[in-house]
Amino acid sequence: MDFTPQNDAPVSSSGQRGSLARLGKRVLAVGAGACVFALVASMVEPRLSPAGDRGGRGGAGFAAGGGAEVQSAAMRERVQRSLLAIRHPQRWPSLGLIEGVEHYVLIHGSPAGPRYTVCSLGGQILQADLPGDEVYRAFPSVDVEGMRLEPAPMPDGPMLMHADPSPAD
Repeated sequence: MDFTPQNDAPVSSSGQRGSLARLGKRVLAVGAGACVFALVASMVEPRLSPAGDRGGRGGAGFAAGGGAEVQSAAMRERVQRSLLAIRHPQRWPSLGLIEGVEHYVLIHGSPAGPRYTVCSLGGQILQADLPGDEVYRAFPSVDVEGMRLEPAPMPDGPMLMHADPSPAD
């Protein structure tokens, strides 16, 4: 048996035109999709947070004196170290420090949840041991609630990982 093609005729120009038309349609579809994406992306703005960067001014670079003078990196580091070295009177563990545009916020873990101590950029304690909603009321430029991470809700199905309560054999 011979499997050689019997028709050695060249491909017609209509076949080439059909593949070029399909290629053109694909390019137009991709271009249209990119344009729609760019249009939607230009209209969507992320939620602005008072604790975020304001107009390109780095939050840590401004001193407590109103933002006119730039605080040196060495001064910032010294203030941060001194704030982190403060031991809470009730021995609550330190969970960290948030550096904002106008304030530092120390976070401590209390039995009732996180507590926040708001300090000036110079290191002076302004108010201590506040829950998140009170921080926002006293210092609207500090968006502590926007920075919280709540645990994900449990689905109705079985737990994926949990401790086995049966005693080990």
